[in-house]
Amino acid sequence: MTFGERLKKIRTERGLRQEDIGKVVHVGKSTVSQWESNTHVPDLETVAKIADHLNISIDYLLGRTDNPVPPVDKNRYETLAAHRRDDPIADLPPEAQRSLEEFKEYIIKKYGQKKE
Repeated sequence: MTFGERLKKIRTERGLRQEDIGKVVHVGKSTVSQWESNTHVPDLETVAKIADHLNISIDYLLGRTDNPVPPVDKNRYETLAAHRRDDPIADLPPEAQRSLEEFKEYIIKKYGQKKE
């Protein structure tokens, strides 16, 4: 399946018009029509904007994969986890926090030494 066929397929599945795609990348519907009929091909920056707007992978649009789901950015989630502010342990009384630390040390001692 070509770029144009994939673009048209996704666009129609989502009930979008060529004008809607054109507005995203600041071109007219005739340009989108030319892309879909494979008369012309957009530059990579435009392909990236379309993929971002449709929440699909660039590789899917370019025919390099049949999976339209964009790859997950693992660093994004790691960064979010590093900034977590809703730690339920912080709301526990000091005695409960100490008990958790002691339990953690117990588990580390018990299972951390069994690396043979």
